[in-house]
Amino acid sequence: MVIIYTKQLHETGLMPEGNNVVVMDPKDVDACIPALQEMRKFVDKISIYDLCPSTKNTEEIIPVNDHVNRTGENPLIGRQGKLNVEFPDITSLYVKKENGVTTFCCGNHEPLEKIEYPSMYLSNISILARVLDFQEIHGYIVK
Repeated sequence: MVIIYTKQLHETGLMPEGNNVVVMDPKDVDACIPALQEMRKFVDKISIYDLCPSTKNTEEIIPVNDHVNRTGENPLIGRQGKLNVEFPDITSLYVKKENGVTTFCCGNHEPLEKIEYPSMYLSNISILARVLDFQEIHGYIVK
């Protein structure tokens, strides 16, 4: 299994480096696609960690069971032909955890203090991973 940290999380220094850790900028979708395609040649299970913006950094890792994309972006728009897909069914996208939450992926657009489990761009990488046929996608947000 490969662990992916979003650039936004990595820049906080909250998470340790490791051999199976890859840092991706989910806002740079055109760089994420070939990186994920190459990764998919070797693994079919990934864990994606994104920042849960908060005024209190607790270093708490919260499992994600679902997301609501409120970034105002969809990583597939304009890339459907390149990926040979229209819009995939992302029902049950993440491996469910007993204490998992639904995160609201807000990018930089929402007043995050009003949302219980905000995240930045977890949805971008997760949607691409589904399209690229990763069999298990584990999602986490780090507060």
